Amino acid sequence: MLQNWTEWLVPLLVFIFHFVIDYIKQIKTGGIDSAKVMVIDQALHIAGLLLIVLFAYLTLPIIAFTGIGYKAIIILAAFSLIVPGFGHFIGRYMKEIFEENDMPTEGLKNGGKLIGQLERMLVLILILIGQPLGIGFLVAAKSILRFEESKVQLIAEYAIIGTLLSFSLAIAFSSLAVWAMSF
Repeated sequence: MLQNWTEWLVPLLVFIFHFVIDYIKQIKTGGIDSAKVMVIDQALHIAGLLLIVLFAYLTLPIIAFTGIGYKAIIILAAFSLIVPGFGHFIGRYMKEIFEENDMPTEGLKNGGKLIGQLERMLVLILILIGQPLGIGFLVAAKSILRFEESKVQLIAEYAIIGTLLSFSLAIAFSSLAVWAMSF
């Protein structure tokens, strides 16, 4: 059970920030669920959490972090953000492009989503184990498999945009995870 106000203040602040940000998002966007709205929403959530952490650091007694499990926490956070997390953003972004261009719906249901998750997971693993050159083999393999699609410009452009976005985010944030683990 919570003993004093410091034990319930931070969770209460997290709840209030989360509620207010989502409430404002619903009012301002009318429920529109675009990639741009998602990025702004998540940036506001992160900013809110950083403000709460700063407030807690400056005003509340904080127990020192011993560092046990630090790398595991970073790796788990990286996998969560890069594999499924970026998938939501990329899916929304690519859906907007898909709908704007009236593209044909062919292929496996959620096939692109699964391929994207697997490629981002492999990029993260390759960077974590210090083998970023392996990413080139992933790009080459994907290019060979999509060779026939590349003959139709609309589909080729769609595939290239999604692939480059997925790889770029995975490489950037995998590198950030490696940097964070260096402390």
